[in-house]
Parts: sequence; C-alpha cells; structure tokens
Amino acid sequence: MAKIRLTGICFALFALLVSVGLPSAATAGAWTQAKGSVYNRLAVNYAVITEQFDASGNRVAAANNGEFTEWNITYYGEGGLTDRLTIVGSLPLKFLQDQSETGFGTRTLRNTGFGDLDLGVRYRLLSEPTVVSVLLLGKFPYLYDENRDPATGPATGSGQVDTEVRVLVGRSLYPYGYGGIEFGYRYRAEEPSDEYRYLVEYGLSFTPRIYARTKLDGIKSARNADQTSGVSAGGNPTLSPEFDIGKLELTAGYAHNRNWSGEVTYTGVLYGKDIGAGNMVQLALVYAF
Repeated sequence: MAKIRLTGICFALFALLVSVGLPSAATAGAWTQAKGSVYNRLAVNYAVITEQFDASGNRVAAANNGEFTEWNITYYGEGGLTDRLTIVGSLPLKFLQDQSETGFGTRTLRNTGFGDLDLGVRYRLLSEPTVVSVLLLGKFPYLYDENRDPATGPATGSGQVDTEVRVLVGRSLYPYGYGGIEFGYRYRAEEPSDEYRYLVEYGLSFTPRIYARTKLDGIKSARNADQTSGVSAGGNPTLSPEFDIGKLELTAGYAHNRNWSGEVTYTGVLYGKDIGAGNMVQLALVYAF
C-alpha cells in the first residue's frame, strides 16, 4: 500500500509560499545566510555509468553491457530570511541517454527534462563555538511526467514526494579551515525505501582567492521498500528504489572577487548496493551577495 503523500504536499505549499519573491543562496553546511544575503550556484555535471553495485556491494558490469550517460544543469540557491533562518532550493535540467545491447543490436533511449525540485528551510539553533542547525527539506516531482513509460526513455526523477529532517553541525578550525558533520532521515512517501543520510565535510582556504573542500556523502537504505508494488528505477540506474551509496567529493575553487567564484568538482563513488556506480565531473559558477 502506498504511503500517504499529504505531509509532502503540505510542506511543498509552505515552502513555495515563503519563497515567493525571495532570492535563493548557499553556504557551507550548518552555517545560515545573513538576513538578505544571497548565494546562487549554477553547475554543469557529466557522468557515465557502465557498472553497478550488486546486492552484496560488488561492482559488476551493467546489465546488457549498458551505458548510461547524464548531463545536467543544476541551480542551487539559498537566501537569508533572517540571520538564523535560510531558505534553500535546487532544480536540475537533465539530458539522459541509455544504451544497451539487445538481440537485434544496440538500443538507445533518450530523455530531456527537469528532475525533482528540492525546497527547504534551515534554522540555526547554536552559533558559538559550534554551529548547530536543523534542515527541513522536501523533494517534489511536479515538473515532469511522473507516469512516463521507461520504454520511451529514462526517468528524470523518482516520481514521488520525499520529506527529510537533517541535523547539521559545523565548526571553524581557523586557521585550518572548517569541518562539519550531518545526519538525517528521509521519509519517502510511496513505495521506495526510506533513507538514512549522512555527510562529513572539510574545507580550507589556501589564499584569499584559492580554496578547496572535500565531502563524504552517504545514503543508507532503511530497507522498508514495498517489494510487492513493482516499483522500478524508470530506466535510470541512479534512481533505484532501495540502495546504499557513498560518494567522495573533491572541489577546488577560485574566488575572482567577493561576489564571483568558479569551482571544479570530481565525485567518485566509493561503495554501494543495488545502485549504478558512476563518477561525475562538475563545473560551477557561483554568485553571492
């Protein structure tokens, strides 16, 4: 039986109401934006997946010698409503291709469209010496056809509402950068498994203009998916209904001035179960004020 979607829908309406007319923005981990501050990040991502993790966590070749390719352009933003309360949001535009071998040759399926919309609020509970915040986040499938037939191309989103609560802890390690840890639980409103989410982050500025950060970003399935529903990944190996994954993100950035920055990120998949295993390269432009 499908889980009730009412919680996610109500949260979506709330998040949309508080975001009307407001700019979006983002900063590291637990820190919130100052009132009126804005951070905008536009990123181009590229990944190719030819392997997957099986149920035992072993890397194996994708079924039918498949090759899944994804380009996406993702906007991420945050905006300070008050010094303690920040609104966050992100939206990807995806360009997907899935190639696999059949008895009649190579089959190629493509799809282009928006993915899932993320909207949320982050509230800072403590400021010194350790920053502690709580994040309430919703993911919504309202900008694409949730019932698209995977035989016509890979799905751009999971097709269902998710709601997440996350605790974020950060601390300045000046002059040796900053560190942060995060832990959350994502309630998935329909058949896919709920998820435990965790993240460890460290960042450091080498000069006033050059900086770097690294993140270990992980998902652990709660293993409570509805196995009788027949839910699938919609032809997209990154949308498994029940999976574990751990990714290591390495970012180098250059601040042109106090408003503009450019970043290069490489994300490698370290471990997982029941999910595609593909690394990603990203170029991003940041504008903050």
